[in-house]
Amino acid sequence: MPNLVYVEIAKRPRERYEHGQRDKRLDFEQEIELPGVKGMPVSFLVFLLIVGFVVVGFVVMAAIKLVGAAVLPKKLEAYNCTTGACIVYGRFLIEGVRDDVHPCDDFYKHVCGKWDVNRVGISFLDYVRDRFYHAVVQAARATEIPRVGQTPAHKAAQFFRSCDDVLDRDQSGEAMTALNKGGITWPHEDAGEPDVLAAIFHASIDLFLPAVVHVSLIVEGAGQIRLHLRRAHSYDTLAEKQARLMALGQFDRYFELLRANFVSQNRSSVSIEDTARWERMITPELRRYASNAETVGVSVTMEQLESATRGSTRWTWRDAIGRHLGNASSNENVVVMIFGKAFLDTFFNLTRVHGERAMHRYVSWYAVQDIAKYANLELAINHYGSEDLARRVHSIHCARLTEMLVGVSFALPQLRMSLSADAARTISSMAQIVALVTDDHLNSRQNGTLGSLTAERSDASSHADERSGDNATAELPAFRSSEDALKNISDMSKAFLPNWILANKVRQNDAGEDTALGVEVNFTMPALANSRFYGRTVSLRPWLVLPPVFTPGLPPGFLYGGLGSELVSALIALDANHRESESWMKQGGNGPTSMPAKERYDSATLLFVVDVLVSALDYALSKNASGNEDYERIFVQWCYMRCGSPRDADLCNRPFKGTTVFSRVFACPDDRNVTFTTTAE
Repeated sequence: MPNLVYVEIAKRPRERYEHGQRDKRLDFEQEIELPGVKGMPVSFLVFLLIVGFVVVGFVVMAAIKLVGAAVLPKKLEAYNCTTGACIVYGRFLIEGVRDDVHPCDDFYKHVCGKWDVNRVGISFLDYVRDRFYHAVVQAARATEIPRVGQTPAHKAAQFFRSCDDVLDRDQSGEAMTALNKGGITWPHEDAGEPDVLAAIFHASIDLFLPAVVHVSLIVEGAGQIRLHLRRAHSYDTLAEKQARLMALGQFDRYFELLRANFVSQNRSSVSIEDTARWERMITPELRRYASNAETVGVSVTMEQLESATRGSTRWTWRDAIGRHLGNASSNENVVVMIFGKAFLDTFFNLTRVHGERAMHRYVSWYAVQDIAKYANLELAINHYGSEDLARRVHSIHCARLTEMLVGVSFALPQLRMSLSADAARTISSMAQIVALVTDDHLNSRQNGTLGSLTAERSDASSHADERSGDNATAELPAFRSSEDALKNISDMSKAFLPNWILANKVRQNDAGEDTALGVEVNFTMPALANSRFYGRTVSLRPWLVLPPVFTPGLPPGFLYGGLGSELVSALIALDANHRESESWMKQGGNGPTSMPAKERYDSATLLFVVDVLVSALDYALSKNASGNEDYERIFVQWCYMRCGSPRDADLCNRPFKGTTVFSRVFACPDDRNVTFTTTAE
């Protein structure tokens, strides 16, 4: 009997008219005789073909994942965030501050979902962090801020909006002059080293901050011009004029001033023909790049500037950086350039070999010298003498600090594949130092002198020992003062990098009491590296004792390198600052900025510290984690700091008690927010 093969075809059911009834065979079937072929449904063959295509597709996708760099996905599901709660929470973060989706709902399922975080390129954490920042800013701009009874969310919104107001209102030369005086300048220490110069330029790229420098063209003989760089000074009236002209976009007047000054400075050593030749070569390039500047001012690539002056100079760029930086000359022509990204990229590439080490130094220097000094309104007033100018500079620095929340906290994690292991320790050290500066300022107005802590543990510490048992770790040394802490940091730094100079600056107020002006810290080292502590009281700051906010159920890696407690310290200080400003408002003040200078300290520094510590934790755990579990833990902590505790704390066994400025922004209800308790000795 011949073999029968059933082939599925799209046809109407056959009818047997001769019998007057429908065919009894299955619909859409027809008998086809194929000699020598064993009967098999064609539908099964089609199924096998489809399965084969699916398998090949998965293989191709896996190959692309392994070979090609990951791109930013358009949907969270691309990161294998498959649980419903995970998707809901992730969308909440990305879509912004919403009241209809609670950030604490089903948080345990969200945390315990298995994410594919071992990806090349942008991680889920980086992506969410970036979107979180923009969501907070957008929510802040849309928030109505009452004059009285402001919540922490209102204060946070006021912070962001004040920066927007300054930038929107005044992008003029006056603002640029103020920024030039109180903004980015050269560090005094190691100013002649190429890595410092590269660091400033590198940071300018990542932090979106203008690098204001003096570029001098010095005549060294017939037809020979040497480039000379040095840091800006506020007394350079010519530099201020040029910066103002550039900021206003008046490039014709800028070049006229440049030409006149060059001729007057070099009349005795250069001929008119040489001057005209130099103008013909360099001016068109400067003008062309100025018109396309990515930042306010002049942007010119190194190759273009070198090409324009080729044949009339003997210096090299590396010589100009390393040998002549900081050497004043009586016949120099000062040109202020606010470099754009094209120039900075090229310049940094020339000193790439020193770039990473320099970036660490620069970040520490900037954080202490600039943030702690000029972002503090009282110190800005003392520095400039004029309260109006000081407030303008303070507002501009507020804007700079807002950008640094993106620049440092969100850009550095992207570089973790290229940074050495010392990078995380450097960030940790820098954040601790800034916190010490802030703590001294707070403590000096509370107690009149630099505070002290006894080394004895409190009752809370004893209770923590009972709960932690054998899992308790050694307690960190208690610092009796900021000088004690800085000495401890200095001693530890000798084992890693060259020790830089430390100087705790104080001045006496009207009552004859010492008031901390800040701490000059010119080194970068881990102050409390490799210390793990949880479930017990730890004395870290000159003004507070941390309660045992973490239980033994929390994995030790959660507080890798001591960074977790640093973050808690900064959050406590933020909360204290908000409560203090709220108390001042109840007395008739209009907000934090209306408080007497001696009665407040700047929240911007603490906000900066919080997010830098988050990045440091992210980096440390990603480099030292045993698997995905540790990497997820940093995201858990990051969310806890901004939201509160999960709904089912017993199930998750990670009770965290804390409230921050972000808690109200995230609209966690009050019953989810519990407050830190601090004990000032």
